[in-house]
Amino acid sequence: MRERGAVPGTGTSALVIEVPQAEELVGAFRQKYDPVAPLGMPAHVTVLFPFVDVDGISEELLTGLWEHFSMIPQFTFALPRLGQFSDVLFLVPDPREPLDHLIDVTHERYPEYPPYGGTVEKPDPHLTIAHAEDPAELPRICTADEAVMSEELVEVEVREAALMTHEGEKWRRRQVFPLLEAPQPTGDMLRMSEGGEDEDGDDDG
Repeated sequence: MRERGAVPGTGTSALVIEVPQAEELVGAFRQKYDPVAPLGMPAHVTVLFPFVDVDGISEELLTGLWEHFSMIPQFTFALPRLGQFSDVLFLVPDPREPLDHLIDVTHERYPEYPPYGGTVEKPDPHLTIAHAEDPAELPRICTADEAVMSEELVEVEVREAALMTHEGEKWRRRQVFPLLEAPQPTGDMLRMSEGGEDEDGDDDG
């Protein structure tokens, strides 16, 4: 996954949040301008990259990842606007705090794998849509494609994280890990949220 200066080699892996909701808007754009898209990497927000070498993926690691992500609540965000690093064009998640938290706690769990190999002190969550060897090319690339400049708002429901592996010449999804499902509201919870009171709690005297 070539992001923020990182260049993938065969045998590496990444923890990501897949964003299928963005594919209709930027899928074709990514195929043209994001080098990892033709290699099988879906639209995503990176959690940790580079992660464990493929040869180091074990049942113990997968179990630990399942336990880790199962403690993190599901959340939502939108992708309302474009942003740019020096050579990267991306969609900006809003709010970013749930993704910041997810990245931080995952790095705390796996401190030997700092985000982007430690090349950035504090990663900015983002969904990459284009790379350019010459940063001056990014505005031209962007304005040349009306779809990516549209006002369409992408709403994202995050229900799971994914372990992607780079084997041979392709990225593939190795495993998904469900996040903690929010409890469904009960009748009592709904009445409380509306400011109602339980009849049994009325004062008779």
